[in-house]
Amino acid sequence: MQLEIPNIDKIIKENELPLISNPVYLEEKNTPTKNGIFSYELFGRPGSPKRKFQFGYVNLGKRFINPIAYIQISKLFSKLPSIIQGSKKFKINETNGILVEDENGGTGIDFLYKNFGKINFDDRDVKSRKVRNELLTIYDKNEIFCENWLIIPPFYYDINLRTSEGARSIDELGSLYIRLISLTNILKTEGAFFTSYNAEFNIQSTLNDIYRLLANKISMKQGLIQRDLLGKNIDYTVRGVISAPKIRNANSYKDQAIPYNHVGVPLYMLATTFFPFVVAEMEKFCQELRAYKVFLSNGAGHEILASTLDSLSSANFEKVIKLYTKSPENRVQEFKVTTTDKSNPLAYFSKALGRPFTVTDLLYIAVSAAIKDKNVILVRYPYTDYRSVCGFKPVILTTEKTTSMQIGNSETYKWDRYPDLKSKNISWIDTIQPNLSVISGLGGDFDGDTVAVKGVYTQEANIEITENSMKPMMLLGPSGENSRSVIKDAFLSLYEMTK
Repeated sequence: MQLEIPNIDKIIKENELPLISNPVYLEEKNTPTKNGIFSYELFGRPGSPKRKFQFGYVNLGKRFINPIAYIQISKLFSKLPSIIQGSKKFKINETNGILVEDENGGTGIDFLYKNFGKINFDDRDVKSRKVRNELLTIYDKNEIFCENWLIIPPFYYDINLRTSEGARSIDELGSLYIRLISLTNILKTEGAFFTSYNAEFNIQSTLNDIYRLLANKISMKQGLIQRDLLGKNIDYTVRGVISAPKIRNANSYKDQAIPYNHVGVPLYMLATTFFPFVVAEMEKFCQELRAYKVFLSNGAGHEILASTLDSLSSANFEKVIKLYTKSPENRVQEFKVTTTDKSNPLAYFSKALGRPFTVTDLLYIAVSAAIKDKNVILVRYPYTDYRSVCGFKPVILTTEKTTSMQIGNSETYKWDRYPDLKSKNISWIDTIQPNLSVISGLGGDFDGDTVAVKGVYTQEANIEITENSMKPMMLLGPSGENSRSVIKDAFLSLYEMTK
C-alpha cells in the first residue's frame, strides 16, 4: 500500500469544510456546542448520513510537520524533538547541509520551516536513509508543513451521553481533538507576545498521537483495512463452476457470447462481489425515483424491505441481495415504491419493459452501473503459474433467453443482454462462463472445475489489469507457447456452431 502526504489546504477548500475552533464540546444542557467537535449544526445529528461523511478542520496557528513526514524525519534525525521543544540549538553546515549543535544556532518549528530546503537529514551513506531523504524532496514544503489539520466525521468517535455509570464517555480520539484545539488557542494567544516552544511541542506531539491512533485503527490485525477491506477478500469473493458459453448465430469470432478478455458472471455473483458499489447504486436509484417508501416481499407476503428512504441502510439492500441469491423463485417479485403524491415513478420502466418492474431489474441496473470500468480476477486453484490468476472484464449473465433493451433515449439504460422475464419458463444461468481461449491457460475444463471470482475495486488496479491483459506475458505460457488458444475445446465449439 502506498501512503501519500495529502494536500490538506486543497481538501478543505474543495470540500468547503467547516472550521472547528471551540474546545468546549458540550453546553450546560448536554447539547454540543455549535463550533465544537460534536456540533449538530456542522456535522448533523447522530444517525444522519452527514455525521458519517462530514469532515471538519482545525487551524493550528502556524505550520507544523505533517506526522507522516515527521516519522520519516525522526528516523533520519533523532534530535528532531529537541529542536521543536527548543531545548537545543542547531546550525546548518554550509558544506553538506547537516544540522550540528551550536549555542548560537536556531531552534523551534519556525527554524525548521524557514530552512527546510537547506537541511540534509542524511548524515550517513546508507541506502535506506537516502531513500527517506529523497522522499522528503518530492513534496512541497507547504505540504510537509501543514497549517490546518483535518477532523474526521464525529460518527467514528461520537460522545456517549448515556453510560452504565451515568457519566458521559469520550472516545480517545475525541479527547485528542479537544486537546489539539485547546493548545492551538493557547498558541494563538501566547504567540502574539512571545515564542512558546512548549505549546508548539505539545501541538506537534498531539498531531503525532492523532496520526498514530488513526493509523492503528486503520492498520494492524484488528484495524479497519483488515476487518472491512481485506476481510472482504473472503466475504465478497464467490466460487462457481465454469461452463462453456452458448454459441448462437456465430459467423465469426466477433459473434462470441463472451468476448476475449471477458468472463460471464451470474448477476447474483456480481452483486455479491461488488456488494458495496451495488448497494450504493441501489440507494442512488431509489433516491432518484423521489419515492417515499420502497417495498419488497418474499413472495409469501412477508415484508423483507419496507422502509422510508430516510431510514434505508445497506442492511436493507443486503437482505434483497441475499434473498435474490438464495431464492431464485423470488427473483421476479415486483419491486414497488410509493410516493407522497401517490404517483408511480416506476411506470416509466414498466411501460418500456411491458411487465412489472422486478427486483431483477433493480439489481441489473445497479450491477451494470457498479461494474462499469471495473474488472474481476479469476482464480483457478491450485496455482500452477501466473496464468492461474487472470483479470477479465465481467459480462452480466442472467437468463438463458435475453433481450436487447433500451429505456427511453438515454444511453444510461441500454443493454444487449437484458434478462427476458416474460418467458413462461425462465432458465437462470448460475455458472461462470469464461471465453474458451483462456481455459487452457487456467488449466481447467468443463468437468465440474470451479474458480473464484474477486472484484477489483480501485481505479489504479483496474487500469493496470486493462493495460496488462494484452501484454505478451498474458498471451504466452512460461515456456513461450501460446496459452490463449482453443485446443480440446474446439470440438465443443464446432458442436455448438453446427448442431
